Amino acid sequence: MDEKGIWNHHPARYTYTRKSNPKPWVKGKLVNSKDTLTATVSYKGEIPDLFWIKSVTKTKKREKVSGMNVQKMLEYVDHFLTFANSGDILLMDNLRSHHNIDVKKKLEDSGIEVIYFTPNGASHLSPLDNAAFKILEDKLRKNGGRRFANYFDKIVTVNNLWKSIPNGKIINQFKKSELPYYNEKFDKIMMSRSIN
Repeated sequence: MDEKGIWNHHPARYTYTRKSNPKPWVKGKLVNSKDTLTATVSYKGEIPDLFWIKSVTKTKKREKVSGMNVQKMLEYVDHFLTFANSGDILLMDNLRSHHNIDVKKKLEDSGIEVIYFTPNGASHLSPLDNAAFKILEDKLRKNGGRRFANYFDKIVTVNNLWKSIPNGKIINQFKKSELPYYNEKFDKIMMSRSIN
């Protein structure tokens, strides 16, 4: 699984960046200009529905914009368990909320094994970054950009585009990501299935 920000396509008013600090901070009444979608794919290339984190209105000065947190991660786990089976493996990057003890316990109690990317290798190894998200961005551009009639239209459109990604492209990226070099157990249990 991995997260991806999707712009709401409106100007970000009252936003500024503090000098010598590259992180954006919110000033005054700003509506966060991104939704966060959390995507999951299986080793067979199966693509379940996306889990959405809607943008939040920020009103405090210098309040940092964020998407995924522990509470949202627990909600994602509930979403994930609707299509996961006991004995499945969930591969995640090293985002702080992914390592939360309640998140891990909830998954393990349901028979899900959790494996994390190495801290220095997540972005260039992730099959979702290398294939699916790039394809989704391209599909969004060809779909008239990121302009949507309303929020429901946005969810339906993006989810349909997401699920139209060919299974073979996902599987190929699992092979190309060379995950076995970083996790022997993942190689034996998961990669062997995707290659066969």
